[in-house]
Amino acid sequence: MYESIALGSRKTYESGWKSWSGFCELMKIDAYLQRRPPDFVSSNRFFTYEVAVTHAYMLWAFNDRNLAASTIETYLSGAAFHLKCANVNCDFFHSFPVARAKCAFNIQCRQRVAISERGSLPVSMEMVVRYVTLYNQDIARRQAIYGALLIAFSLLLRISEYVKVSYSNHHLMAKSVSYRIGETEILSTAITEDDRQLVSGVTIIIQSGKSDQDGAGHVYYFPVVSDGPTHQCLCTVLFNWSLRAQSNPEDPFFSYRRSNRYWQLNSSDISDAVKELATAFGFTKLQRFSSHSLRYGGASTLAAAGLPDAWIQTFGRWKSLAFLQYIKLSNNIFTKVQATMSNLSMFQLHDIRRLHRH
Repeated sequence: MYESIALGSRKTYESGWKSWSGFCELMKIDAYLQRRPPDFVSSNRFFTYEVAVTHAYMLWAFNDRNLAASTIETYLSGAAFHLKCANVNCDFFHSFPVARAKCAFNIQCRQRVAISERGSLPVSMEMVVRYVTLYNQDIARRQAIYGALLIAFSLLLRISEYVKVSYSNHHLMAKSVSYRIGETEILSTAITEDDRQLVSGVTIIIQSGKSDQDGAGHVYYFPVVSDGPTHQCLCTVLFNWSLRAQSNPEDPFFSYRRSNRYWQLNSSDISDAVKELATAFGFTKLQRFSSHSLRYGGASTLAAAGLPDAWIQTFGRWKSLAFLQYIKLSNNIFTKVQATMSNLSMFQLHDIRRLHRH
């Protein structure tokens, strides 16, 4: 189970467990919740012992340690992960009282600062597609960067989910992308030019990562869009790259093989590209644009289109209230998401410029 999460997430979870166990040591209680204090009688309480400890920890972290609500939630994920590794039932972390407490802390944090107006800035699809006109797509690396920008924006990806980075081994691999021809799925490493007119969609498997402790992965399907520019159709862009890359199944998807030549995209390529797009549109606070701006932008676009929060939360692989893990995305939702992402008027430059002034 420990191997199912990214290396960067392991470090975060270690910090969470250190915080949790430190609180338990301070309160003189067992961090694994196996030995209850003799004076705790469940029948006289509104909450179970496990929920009571979780509430107490959250209050301590928020009031005594001044941790943000998002940090507390991440630390709770770390505590849950370590308890699961010790075969402790962690269902109480998803109970209604704990979920309600998380919501309360989020509201408190938002009263302190309008977090959506600060920090990293999002990018829009209008900015992403500009990359095609800025750089020659006949150059393999430029073509790979554009494909990475488009998939990161469209799937709300974290950088480690599509680019191989030093702290994670859960990047998108060539074998994780396949194309649908009739009822058959053809791996990205096996397609040919003859398949172009037969492909109806692309299936993308996002490997386990930060929010996927059990390593289940996430499967996405995007159909071919025939009534718009081909460079905005995710399936077409990825298909073109697969033809060119000639990767092996275990290679990173955004890597390139020709004779003795081999290279792969890295996080700096994406971060630099996002800053270049920001510069092209006249933004000056470049430190507020990064690879994560693609995830912000994709989520903001879906929100601007009025899609339900549950769709966005599930589509972006964010963990929260327990009921969300039961939501399954239908093909109709993927079709609507594709149409929304391709609509340049949904989330525009003037929206980003308003944020840029802060």
